[in-house]
Amino acid sequence: MSTNIATATGTPPNFLRRRYKGAIDYVLVNSAPLSKEFFDANNAAQVAVDEDKINAMGMGLIKADLISDTDAGRHAPDKLCKAVIDIIYKFGKRH
Repeated sequence: MSTNIATATGTPPNFLRRRYKGAIDYVLVNSAPLSKEFFDANNAAQVAVDEDKINAMGMGLIKADLISDTDAGRHAPDKLCKAVIDIIYKFGKRH
């Protein structure tokens, strides 16, 4: 599952729903800040991360810098790929 770094107009702010409980082991979130100017220019808002709620649902929270260095507000494919591979190697034998 993938979600956005920032909300888009009309995007529900809470992307983790009860239906995912037990289906997702880890939630990977961006840890790099975006500027106020980015949010203002794109009519967007920072996606709120409720670590307690994520943990209560039995999921691990992993933070990483996922922002593109050239296109603010977008995931960097290389950073995202590295983060996912790191998760697989570190936690792949969970079950």
